[in-house]
Amino acid sequence: QLIAALVFGDKSLLEEETQGNFAAAGVMHVLAVSGLHVGVVSGILYFLFSFIRKRKYLWIKIVCCVCCIWIYACITGMSPSVERAAIMCTMVSVSLLLRRNLSTYNSLAAAAFLSLVLAPNDVFSVSFQLSYLAVLSIVYFGQYVQKWLAPETPIAQYLWGIVAVSLSVQVGTLPLTVYYFGTIPVYNLLANIIVIPLAFVILVGVLASLSLCWFLPGAKVIVAALNFVTGYMQDCIADITTFPHANLSVHISLPQMFLLYGMVVLFMLLLEYRSLLQNRKNILRL
Repeated sequence: QLIAALVFGDKSLLEEETQGNFAAAGVMHVLAVSGLHVGVVSGILYFLFSFIRKRKYLWIKIVCCVCCIWIYACITGMSPSVERAAIMCTMVSVSLLLRRNLSTYNSLAAAAFLSLVLAPNDVFSVSFQLSYLAVLSIVYFGQYVQKWLAPETPIAQYLWGIVAVSLSVQVGTLPLTVYYFGTIPVYNLLANIIVIPLAFVILVGVLASLSLCWFLPGAKVIVAALNFVTGYMQDCIADITTFPHANLSVHISLPQMFLLYGMVVLFMLLLEYRSLLQNRKNILRL
């Protein structure tokens, strides 16, 4: 049931208690197929097609990968987050083919425009709003949060990357999350450090088991490992929800939400002003 939810976004088989635990830990986004899943699938696809190295055959590699990504997006139900990730991944692939630099902000805006052209009512969807706000927060605030620490070991860099992304997401999505759901998961960072690597392992394991379906002993070993990993993930999330004050109940009104976002915008303007002053100082030094 958990694998079906993680890989295909089908939560119909998942027990209510498990869904409640993931929501209380603040990692419900893992059960909703999103950019994380599309990113992992696209990374695996590009790795599998890495044998195509000649420039003149690059278009074959990109077309195959993009088609597979859109097939996966259709299988998972084409939610706003998956649609956004698939559109942005397609734009990145085309930019590689054309040898053009791609602005993340422009690709995000283009994805939002195309999504709303196809389904205008999505602008009122919580999934649509949270998906685009999350990516915008990662792109903008992630560059600042990442500079707070400079770990030396690869493992520490990976863990700090997860923490930095989680903190960046909270800046942009917390007011909206509190407005819609009325709770703040206190141990969200800890849960993400555990869940995101395990979700990656599960996605890779599912693809590996499907590719080894012709070799039954190997597939059985991978499936047994998947059962262990998913059970471990469920146990960890269940334990986190038992921590003291795991969830804080906070309710805000619509004007209060807009006030919080006004403060976020003001903070962004201060960061831009500080960056402008720093650039001026650097120019004067030259």
